[in-house]
Amino acid sequence: MEFHGYGIQQSGGSIHVHRDLNIAVNTRQDDEILQKLRLTDPRDDKTRIEQQKGGLLHDSYKWILDHEDFQQWRDGEGHQLLWIKGDPGKGKTMLLCGIINELQKPVIKDRNVVYYFCQATNNKLNKATCVLRGLIFSLLSQQRVLLESVRRDIDEASGELFQDENAWDALKRIFRRLMEETGYHQQTTYLIVDALDECLEGQDVLLEWIVELSSPHIKFLVSSRNSPSIDSGLSRADTKLLLHLESNDDSISNAVDHYIDHKVAELENSKRVIPKHREKVQQELKTKSSNTFLWVALVCQRLGRGDIRPWQVVKRLSEFPSGLDSLYERMARQSLSGEDAKMCRQVLAVQVLAYRPLRLTELLSHVGSPEEFPESDDIWLLKMVVELCGSFLTVKDSTIYFVHQSAKDYLLEHESNLLFPGGNLLAGHLTIAELSIEALSHTLQENIYKLPSLGSRVDSIDVPDPDPLDAIHYACVYWADHLENAKGEGQQDLEDGGSVHKFLRKHLLHWLEALSLLKSFGSGIEALTKVSSLLQGGEKAENDLAKLVYDATRISRYFKIAIETAPRQVYSSSLVFSPTNSVVRKLFMEKPKWLLMNTTRDSEWRPSPCLQTLEGHTDQIKSVAFSPDGKRVASSSYDKTVRIWDVATGGCLSTLEMHEEGSESVTFSPNGEYVASISWGGQLYVWHATTGACLEKSGGYSGFMLVAFPDDKSLRTLSYYGTILTWDIATGRPLGQVRIGDFMSHRQNDGDVPAKPCLSRNGRRVAYMSSSGRLLNARQKRVQVVDIETSQCSKVLWGLGITGDISYRSVLLTLSSDGEYLAFMTPSENNGWGYNFDIWNVETNKCIKRLYWSSGETPWVSTLSPDKKYLAVASANCKVKWEIATGRQVIFTGKISDQGRFDIRSFDFSSDSRLLVSGAGDKLVHIWDMTIARQQYQISGKHGDGGNENNTENDIDGSNDDVSDSDGDCDGDNIEGTSPRLITLSSDGKLLGVQGFEGPFQIWDTMGNRLLRKIGTKDSSAVIAFSLDNKHMACAWCPREGRDFVISLFDAATGHRLWKWKEHIGYSASARGVYFSADGRQLATGSRRHDEWGRSTVLILDVATGTCLSKVAAEGDTYKHGGFQLLAFSPDGTKMAILCEPVHSKDTSYRLSTGQVRLWDVATASFMGPPLIDDMSAERDGTSVAFSPDSRNLVYRRRRGQIDIAEIETGTCIKTLNVFHSDILDYDYLRPAETRWGPAGVLTLRGIYGTQALLRDDRKEITYGCDDIPTGALSGLGVSIAEDWLLRNGEPYLWIPPEHRAYRISQAADGNTIAFGRNTDEIYCIRLPSLD
Repeated sequence: MEFHGYGIQQSGGSIHVHRDLNIAVNTRQDDEILQKLRLTDPRDDKTRIEQQKGGLLHDSYKWILDHEDFQQWRDGEGHQLLWIKGDPGKGKTMLLCGIINELQKPVIKDRNVVYYFCQATNNKLNKATCVLRGLIFSLLSQQRVLLESVRRDIDEASGELFQDENAWDALKRIFRRLMEETGYHQQTTYLIVDALDECLEGQDVLLEWIVELSSPHIKFLVSSRNSPSIDSGLSRADTKLLLHLESNDDSISNAVDHYIDHKVAELENSKRVIPKHREKVQQELKTKSSNTFLWVALVCQRLGRGDIRPWQVVKRLSEFPSGLDSLYERMARQSLSGEDAKMCRQVLAVQVLAYRPLRLTELLSHVGSPEEFPESDDIWLLKMVVELCGSFLTVKDSTIYFVHQSAKDYLLEHESNLLFPGGNLLAGHLTIAELSIEALSHTLQENIYKLPSLGSRVDSIDVPDPDPLDAIHYACVYWADHLENAKGEGQQDLEDGGSVHKFLRKHLLHWLEALSLLKSFGSGIEALTKVSSLLQGGEKAENDLAKLVYDATRISRYFKIAIETAPRQVYSSSLVFSPTNSVVRKLFMEKPKWLLMNTTRDSEWRPSPCLQTLEGHTDQIKSVAFSPDGKRVASSSYDKTVRIWDVATGGCLSTLEMHEEGSESVTFSPNGEYVASISWGGQLYVWHATTGACLEKSGGYSGFMLVAFPDDKSLRTLSYYGTILTWDIATGRPLGQVRIGDFMSHRQNDGDVPAKPCLSRNGRRVAYMSSSGRLLNARQKRVQVVDIETSQCSKVLWGLGITGDISYRSVLLTLSSDGEYLAFMTPSENNGWGYNFDIWNVETNKCIKRLYWSSGETPWVSTLSPDKKYLAVASANCKVKWEIATGRQVIFTGKISDQGRFDIRSFDFSSDSRLLVSGAGDKLVHIWDMTIARQQYQISGKHGDGGNENNTENDIDGSNDDVSDSDGDCDGDNIEGTSPRLITLSSDGKLLGVQGFEGPFQIWDTMGNRLLRKIGTKDSSAVIAFSLDNKHMACAWCPREGRDFVISLFDAATGHRLWKWKEHIGYSASARGVYFSADGRQLATGSRRHDEWGRSTVLILDVATGTCLSKVAAEGDTYKHGGFQLLAFSPDGTKMAILCEPVHSKDTSYRLSTGQVRLWDVATASFMGPPLIDDMSAERDGTSVAFSPDSRNLVYRRRRGQIDIAEIETGTCIKTLNVFHSDILDYDYLRPAETRWGPAGVLTLRGIYGTQALLRDDRKEITYGCDDIPTGALSGLGVSIAEDWLLRNGEPYLWIPPEHRAYRISQAADGNTIAFGRNTDEIYCIRLPSLD
């Protein structure tokens, strides 16, 4: 085994590691990380430049090696920056190439040589972000061991992160980490950047960064033309060295002479110049060159052409004028006149306006008269056309370059009238835009790369040869840039029916697909934004094109992740999940055969109070906080990270690692410079918010609960033991401590932490709940607010008159950011129903407002706005903001979850109280605009979501609820949506049952997307199932008031009730599932008591008659079981598998340590032998059971996604599948998702695992996402672990947006149909087989 890393020593067979140790580095993963950074490879750029300039001549740069300034920079101390400047053509670039070679010659372990070449004619080489990105790539390419220090930052970033407005800060942070790492290992890094003047975007910030870099381990060398902006930008660098080439005439002259000798020798060999002419040629070149390398190179290039004979060299040389401009003028006269002048003008016109060098294959797409050019397939002929353009252009690797930036500058300044009619560059841009659109229209088509699946990922695509996008690559990315720069010239193209409108109406999705394939999707969003800005103002703002562009922009942003990942999602996910009235959806969506139901609640892109949904955490979010300026958000998660987000773009600026454990809380310092967090284990972490550097960890201190910043230099922590510590940020040392009141003694006496204390953001006050002191009775509690600065304590007594149980965990405490207001929630006096929120002025110790929460749901979290005007509160299903003064409410989301899956864990207002950020258990961060929320959802009065209404039962008994006349298509507006309590597919997937927590049970025809029937019931505990032959539907429920157990059987197609079985059980209970036998003749169901024993009863009924065939009851001590549930018939219907649950009585004599799975003989109505499985503790509510088709094995699903397979004969577990199910998606204690084992295999949430592949696999345990799944083992439809992709045959197929990810899910028995949704009027049903 080979070890790589710093600080490794070997002694006597032992390995001692002082810092980093990397073993068996995954080269492929490293390559993928580097590819995310790569725009160009500076090593390749250097090679190209040297080849274009005829090779690097040592004699032409060796003078610099002896120069005092260079040596002082390279070897000395105190001079970290060397600036080499000079006029065009003085050889600066080749000089730096030589310096790079010299620095790299000695293989010195502690030296890194990192370089970058700016080029104004290439958009990938002319931005500050490109420079820094290239330097990082250059360093990591040489020192791959450094990848570990920045892997997360790069790995979690798409290329888009390095292209948005946060790119510069993100790249600086990565670079700083790399420099910290190299500095730690005492490595000197030489940074070399050529042609700073050709950095056209962000030059000022690049210069500022260069000046601010201060480290003895960093040496910076830059070159540029004589430029006032560069001079001004570097003027603040006190220790810089300036090397002016014009001040080193002798050295430059000698270098040029050596270069001339070299070029003349080349001419002598190629032209066979006779010796007597050699001296004349050398002298003429030296006389006219003006010590300019470029002049010599261009002239010698012309002399070396094949049409110049050896005896003509001297004569032709005498015709060349001195000086670059004069030479360029002569070249222009020759190229832009004559029979090929028109072609040359078109080529040069495109090149001077292009945003990057064009490839030869792209040339014909951008010239006005392509018919005059040779066929694009004949690359060598196109190269000949470029050669006709004098010596302005050169071709390297089929890409066209200007020989020098000065050549382009000359053409734009002096020859515009020849290149463009009337010298109008705007018209030139318009021509390129129109030609680009025309080329795109002729080439683009759906699935242009012939990808096999809708989910084919862009990072695994093999580019076809020839590449159909090769000729239009430039057009795809830059057509809108040229249209924008045409300004007022292209108004006709922006009319309805104009070229842009026609193109987007026909090719929008083709274009977006192509951009994804080209890994330039962000450029498409920028293009649409530019077109939208051109349409602003005047009549065009309301035309059809504007509406199409607006809709296309919304779709591009919303589905960016999906389309960037899998290009063909632009034809599937982006259309399926768009609003029904989306312009793009109406234009392009032809309902695919695989999509059965796509009812969409939103018909328009409506203004939403949710401004951003931030996705990236991999576990539940615990805390969120705004930065003081409101531009950033911090979120802490159980995934052991804190993330910093940009509010404007939604981009993740940095990921701060906690290593040991997840984070409980997070906050910014007042100046936004620092971020502090408390881990789940009570450790304190402090980071620099911009750099991501971890400044402090609490070390030996622990047990902290909360943290706040009283100022920019210190922070305060509150521990579980009632101690407040103040820390110095700079030194990490504690400055003092305060022990508050009876917090510690209360915790010791009661054995529990009180209602979670609250620390104001400014660290001034802490609020907590106490029960100590002389109170009237034990039920009375006190909220105490302690001023940490003065140690003054305010006390609020409450608890009198409350009849319900008061627990510490039913109290929420919230302090305003300045600590002046306190809001605390307590149970209402109204028979324990609802909650009160009391708002207290801490300064006056008076309650200024009482707000009443009438919902039956318990609020999870609350927060006060900084202006103290609003209180935000969240329960599992609703978020509400109160206007404190009036009591008016804003309900800014509807129901979003149940059973705590998506419950809001944290709130925070921005400093101006306009924005609200929330973090939830679904791993998402949402940013809300409260202004929009007030405009859309403002209501008055008390919040009544659920309220204290008495719902009357509406039994499913045929008298008033069998059927409603709801035939016909249903598009989602026919029914009112609520959160689905359950959805159930028939075994063939043609029928779908949907029931919300309120409203009737709906039966849908999935094939026709029609709502067939509604079966009325308000009982949310009903359980429903279809028979395996799809003929019947059974429903079981226990009415709340009647203490009965009721089962009804319906005709699945008509909804007509066939029979009803009813038994008075005399106690409150709930139904525990409905199961049909394989032949559809028997029906099993059961009920469970609502008492401390939880005893239950199982019934087996005859489907034809409704008579009870047998009954299994857990009564008295007969079986000593708490109850039965989760049944399964054997394929022949003679046996049933029953889960016998543990007893829950406090009487331990009847407590079973585990639950058991036992077989029940249907004929004899008795258990068969000992338990098959006897280790089901803690698995009660999440388990289901199924027989294998041959009845030899039993598959049973545990909690946490585990599936076990056991032999029935021996009870031995022979196989375990991990992470093949989700507790969340299908969890319903009334009706868990059934496990099925059909002829094709075991149905899992990831698809059907084939029986043969499963049983023949030697592995005892297989974990999805970690272990290899045999090819073809998974079939049918499933859902990914993150719930963001619908799977087909185990591979991604359809991307699911966050708000559409399944809250409930159902799979048909054959695995080819799946239904999912988060709202009863927004259920999606997809069916295979289908063709992509």
